[in-house]
Amino acid sequence: MSLSNVVFGSQDGTGANIDIKLGFVPTHVKVVNVESPTIEQLDWYQGMADASAIKTVTGTVSRTKITTLGITMLNTTFLGFRIGVDLDVNVLGETIVWEAVRNGPGSGA
Repeated sequence: MSLSNVVFGSQDGTGANIDIKLGFVPTHVKVVNVESPTIEQLDWYQGMADASAIKTVTGTVSRTKITTLGITMLNTTFLGFRIGVDLDVNVLGETIVWEAVRNGPGSGA
C-alpha cells in the first residue's frame, strides 16, 4: 500500500478531542475552522510538544504559540494526530479542515 505524503480531510468540530488516523505520523499539521467569519487556524510542526501549535486568530489579529489544547501526534494506538479542544478552531458543529504532511515514505513512523 502506498501512502500520499499529503493528506486532507474535513469534519464537524466537536468541542472535544478528535483523533485522525492516517497510517503515518505527520511532520506538519494545519487545522482551520472554515465556518468562522475570521481565520481560526492551528499549525503544528515536527519537534513541537504535544498539545501545542502556532495559533492564528485574525479576528483579534494574533499569532501565538499555544502549549495546551492544540495538536498532538499519535504513534502508539494508531498513527496520526489529535485535534485538541481549542474552542476557536474545534467548535461544536462548525466545519474544520485539516492537512497532514510527512517528509517522505515512512517518515515519522
